[in-house]
Amino acid sequence: MITQKYYFSSLEDFLNSSFSLHNDIEIDLSQSQISEKGLLDLGSALKNCTNLSSITLNLISQISDEDQKLLISALDFSANLQRLKLYLAYNQIYDESIKDLGFALKNCNQLSTLTLDLSQNQIFDEGLSILGSILANFSNLSILTLDLSGNQFSDEGILQLCSPLQNCTNLQSFILELYDSQIGPQGSSDLGNSLIKCKNLQNLTLNLIQNEIGDIGALSLGQALVKCNNLQVLALDLSYNNISSQGALDLSFSLSNCSNLFKLILNLYQNKVSGKEALDLVSSLAKCTNLLNLSLNLQSNQIDESQKPKISVEILKSKKLINKHIHI
Repeated sequence: MITQKYYFSSLEDFLNSSFSLHNDIEIDLSQSQISEKGLLDLGSALKNCTNLSSITLNLISQISDEDQKLLISALDFSANLQRLKLYLAYNQIYDESIKDLGFALKNCNQLSTLTLDLSQNQIFDEGLSILGSILANFSNLSILTLDLSGNQFSDEGILQLCSPLQNCTNLQSFILELYDSQIGPQGSSDLGNSLIKCKNLQNLTLNLIQNEIGDIGALSLGQALVKCNNLQVLALDLSYNNISSQGALDLSFSLSNCSNLFKLILNLYQNKVSGKEALDLVSSLAKCTNLLNLSLNLQSNQIDESQKPKISVEILKSKKLINKHIHI
């Protein structure tokens, strides 16, 4: 059965629509100024959309410190909901509001696709622990996207967030955005060990730009990823992480042993990889058994101009790789 998707960029238009007809809607209020009454009306209206199976709600940077708890408390999504995209970045959301979000999602046992953008808020370790507990309830979840960049948690928060993911036994695709999040080697290790337990994971994107992962974290993460036996597509961004040649080599050695991996995007921009080790890194990755697509970024490392052509030749001479892109 083909259902019509309704798009609203005005709260008034949505409030005047026929709620019972909505099966798939997108409400983008990122360019609107919403009053306290408007937030309450929005929450009340969504409760009346009892036939909803898919909703995208964009409220980026539109909720004041006083109102964000009001809105989240007012939300109560339908038990029929299968796909939810909720954008709440730049909204001064604190840990307590994550608990309220859990109540809003308490009936959503049928969720198969979930996107939560909570970046640039005020979420600490407790908030990540609560969020992890919420996610553990979604046993039907197959596609998960989380953006938690620019919050205030520590490595302990990463452990509390990711450990419960093992309960999401159907998870196949996971995008995790943790840009500028003070993640250290322990957080990287805990993240990797949690991913091992997601037995059906096939598609993984990790944005770990501008953290404190270093060589030990790169080693731990690589050792974990090689144990994700069903992983087929991996995008890993470790730019600005103080990773030296040894850390990069350890990571590449592990990735080269990911036997089912056929697409790899690896970004090591602005680290400390030297020319000789970069050559060995490329050679190692090219040996990955089923790898057909490789994109590698080694710009702004410690590679001499004289060494760059050798590295390019090394990746180009691989006959097995169908698509290969390298930036040095």
